[in-house]
Amino acid sequence: MIDEIYDIVILGAGPAGIATAYEAEILGLKKILILEKTASHSSTIKNFYKEGKPIDRDWGGHVVELLGNIDFQYVKEKKIDIFDSILSKSEIIKTMFNSEVYLVEKKDEIFSIEATSGKYFARNVVIAIGRMAEPQKPDYKLPRKLAKKINFDLSSVSSGEKIVVVGGGDSASEYACSLSQNNDVTITYRKEKFTRPNPLNQKKLQDCFDDGVLKYKLGVDIKEIIDENGLIKILYSDDSSDIYERMIFALGGTTPIDFILKCGITIDEFFQPIYNENNETVIKGLFVTGDIVFKNGGSISLSFNQGYKIAKIISTTMN
Repeated sequence: MIDEIYDIVILGAGPAGIATAYEAEILGLKKILILEKTASHSSTIKNFYKEGKPIDRDWGGHVVELLGNIDFQYVKEKKIDIFDSILSKSEIIKTMFNSEVYLVEKKDEIFSIEATSGKYFARNVVIAIGRMAEPQKPDYKLPRKLAKKINFDLSSVSSGEKIVVVGGGDSASEYACSLSQNNDVTITYRKEKFTRPNPLNQKKLQDCFDDGVLKYKLGVDIKEIIDENGLIKILYSDDSSDIYERMIFALGGTTPIDFILKCGITIDEFFQPIYNENNETVIKGLFVTGDIVFKNGGSISLSFNQGYKIAKIISTTMN
């Protein structure tokens, strides 16, 4: 039983997400929800922009003509004040913080959105998430001769390899479960149990363990990595060791490309999501905007414009 269906659910409370919600409210949508994985909106601006930093409206050498209704402020603090005002004063826009989305599926014209805060339903979904930083690397030394066999993604993996996946989050669990279908895979994590993966990934992990297709080594640290005649020998903190053909580090969270692929969105040869002039993907009613659609860095003014266009298209189809 579906208790409530939102007109639009927006993933991400950055400039693109807030702009989309604000324009949608102005255009008459009545059920708007923003899901944000951090504890507040505009976390990138708050954390990485210096105090008093001027923010350009124009981008890439081109003058940007704003389409929507948000007053463009050129200073960090004033821009945050604008976003604060939009979210606090609106009786239409509902915002859920500390709510990371891990699955978006469409069935019978309705989207199901599963997040750490619960399950939501919507007629339209807008993915307005940012790009993550480069993958984290370990503190211990990685032998240079093993560089081709020690990876931070799955691009170099072949079938039939003996692989160790290092990490305890969503990326690690997804990598390990996926690879276990055609490889001999062990996942190792310094803690005694997996608590970081979302519920869906935790279930997949347990299913793989129960089926015997995935092995685990928990509660140990990696002390050293040794080049063993071209293979990867790992020395663990419990004085055990093992040898692998490939090692994959997954020490960060799920990357945007992993997430958009799970949503069923197609990508181009440059790993960019494919969308039309209205930012709508191949899945009708599923839109992308913000940093994930900009190849050379984000633009707040262009995010505002994209939010306006998306809201206008959705309001047209809803009315």
